[in-house]
Amino acid sequence: MTGKGDYLYTVPAPVLSVSATGDSESTPGQRSGAILWAGFSPGVRLLGARARLGLVHAAAFLPLRLTVRVTVDGRPLRRGERRSGAFELVLTLRNVTSTRLQTASARGDVRALERVLAMARRGVYPYGGVGVSVLTPVKTRTVLVEAPLAVRGEASFAAGRRLRFSLVLGDGRPLTRVLRFSGRATRLTVPALLVRVEPMLPQRTLATGPKPGPQRLLEVAEDAYLRAARVHQYDTFLANPGLARGSSAADYTYVSAAPRAAPVLAARHGGGLGTLGLVLVVAGGIVLVGGLAVGWAQL
Repeated sequence: MTGKGDYLYTVPAPVLSVSATGDSESTPGQRSGAILWAGFSPGVRLLGARARLGLVHAAAFLPLRLTVRVTVDGRPLRRGERRSGAFELVLTLRNVTSTRLQTASARGDVRALERVLAMARRGVYPYGGVGVSVLTPVKTRTVLVEAPLAVRGEASFAAGRRLRFSLVLGDGRPLTRVLRFSGRATRLTVPALLVRVEPMLPQRTLATGPKPGPQRLLEVAEDAYLRAARVHQYDTFLANPGLARGSSAADYTYVSAAPRAAPVLAARHGGGLGTLGLVLVVAGGIVLVGGLAVGWAQL
């Protein structure tokens, strides 16, 4: 955090407990549904917290759903069992960040859109968005956008065998993948899972095809900014009060645990864009209705 003077920040979160990190220069407070920061900054102050969130509320907003099924000789292997024979491990990975919303379809300024897409391919999405002139008529277009996810993981068996995988969900690829591993083993148990998930800016869906027209360019640029905005939301799973025009990044680590009741998923709704004088905006996820932090404030 930069700036001299008193500060007071409230970070909405379904928090169960919170403590300062080892390098934090202040101690966070805990309130019902929030992490509180208060104090005086001499000019620069580092705030760091380690928080434990309520699973039932937080899990509904995580970007990945994962299920695992293990069979030995065709029969399900249950937790705690050890069996020998031919096994099959089936992992189902599902990107659940997609949201449906309305945007615009029109003929855009080709030169401006080419510059916008060139920046997007370098991972540059200007703060405050980019204005693009369009010609009438402007029609409504419904799109389904997601935060593309880079997924890496491994399944570790008690005998020391490890099965690794790496893939991308979204960005023009399927949102759901089913991975199957098979073989023979003795005294097989249900494997321990470790899966790391990182939201990533779109790349594959930035392709426009040969000789794209002004309408196609606008649609590709809009979809890119919408996906980047969705990524931004998942990169700010909890609001970071120290960021004004800086950056934020988040990744998610899933580890296997005893089964629990599935949380009730919160409804997600899309939002709309204006018409003439369109602005492609990624800052703060403005083009999508509500950041993830808004959901905590309603709990």
